[in-house]
Amino acid sequence: MLHFNIYLKNYWETQEDEFRFVNYNKHFSEEEPCNIYLVGIRPRVIIDPNYFEIDGEFVKLKFKIQKEHNFHEVIGLLPLKREVKGIVRLESEFPYSRFNIKDENGYFFDKQHPDLVNDNEIAVKALYALRYSMHKTDMNFNDLQILYIGKSLKMDKKISPVKRINNHEKIKKILFKCTQKYLDKEVYVILCSYVKKINLMAMTEEFAEYKNSGKKILEELRKNIEDLNATKELTTKVTEAALIDYFDTKEFNVDFIGSFGKKTHSYYQAVEKSKFSSIIVETDLTNLCRTYSQTIEPKYRHIVKYFPKHNYLKSTEITDDEFNMY
Repeated sequence: MLHFNIYLKNYWETQEDEFRFVNYNKHFSEEEPCNIYLVGIRPRVIIDPNYFEIDGEFVKLKFKIQKEHNFHEVIGLLPLKREVKGIVRLESEFPYSRFNIKDENGYFFDKQHPDLVNDNEIAVKALYALRYSMHKTDMNFNDLQILYIGKSLKMDKKISPVKRINNHEKIKKILFKCTQKYLDKEVYVILCSYVKKINLMAMTEEFAEYKNSGKKILEELRKNIEDLNATKELTTKVTEAALIDYFDTKEFNVDFIGSFGKKTHSYYQAVEKSKFSSIIVETDLTNLCRTYSQTIEPKYRHIVKYFPKHNYLKSTEITDDEFNMY
């Protein structure tokens, strides 16, 4: 049995105004490029520019999480990592989604806070700060609702996917539409590198079948594995289609017709030729956020499995042992 497993290897979260700061070569490589984009929304988080208190080695800040036309206030503590000198002030401009704290020695949040500050800009995003801070609210504000999944098939060393997505007309239209439709939300993009793992496994009775059929079947399967390992394009196409089907993002993925395994899809012929027994796609964002859609509940880890030999039957009931076995 030939099993085609795809899993999320590397990723980087960003927003449209942060694309220019993404160090593509730091997070991705030619062997493991950014081949999938996850575009989603979460509640807008802003800072209260009129509130802050220095509490020893911490600064106490007031964050506001938007829901429709209302804001839920949350107090968070951030470590300062150095002594305070002189007058301290909080700097922020409308719409107060970014800020910094400054005294006579300069800014407190700088390159020493890579989770908060971009390399070339001295500004902290309020959502990142709240996520990083100590607070007494749940983390639901950090959940990302997936609206669109896109792919990158151009493995150009000179032009990274970050630069391409910055000029991508479809992405721009989606970002604009999201902004118009979800006024209390902000749009985030997770740049992803999905990679494959192809395994040849069989139960005792299946090995007996191969043995009785001679070496031809095994040789064909090994050849299939070699051919599949030589290309990243099939991995990318299968991943995009599986994630669109799983999260049901057809409102924005309007070009996706039907469900996974449809004969007109670009990956279909290659999958049929490869004789896969199963296709599994795993998305694990445990260290970042939970993801969800209108049909999928928020989870850190999502796994979907398809059975090509059984009319692409879909299953989401997969144990860790089952996934690791493949």
